[in-house]
Amino acid sequence: MTNKYLKNIFVFECIIYILIILLLFTELNEIFPISPVWLFLLFSPLGLIQFFLTKKHVKNRKLRIQLMANGLSSFLVMIFAVLHNLFYALSELIGKSISSSIFVFLEGTSFVMALVLCPIVFLVTAIFSIISYSKAKNRE
Repeated sequence: MTNKYLKNIFVFECIIYILIILLLFTELNEIFPISPVWLFLLFSPLGLIQFFLTKKHVKNRKLRIQLMANGLSSFLVMIFAVLHNLFYALSELIGKSISSSIFVFLEGTSFVMALVLCPIVFLVTAIFSIISYSKAKNRE
């Protein structure tokens, strides 16, 4: 039964991911006026739930690694976005100093992680997880 919940969480995450991309990069937000922030607030906890359910219940090693990476990447998008804003605020508070440049570096790194790396990891692991699900289903 947990495998069914895990599959539903995974599908729901993929749907939310597609909605976020459409809301950010198309004119869908004029038709469907919802802020992507609310979708991110749904997306991140689902990733954490998926991570722990996968760790506990999935036996296939390859699929477990893919789903755990998928869940972590969806959870870490929000974490890195918050860290980006935190490091920016700290660098502005400190002003011009050596520690400020460290915070600027950390701000840029967390920005790249939140907006480039985590979504790419989510997309790649989602595709490979779907392939692994279908292969496992064909074996049964």
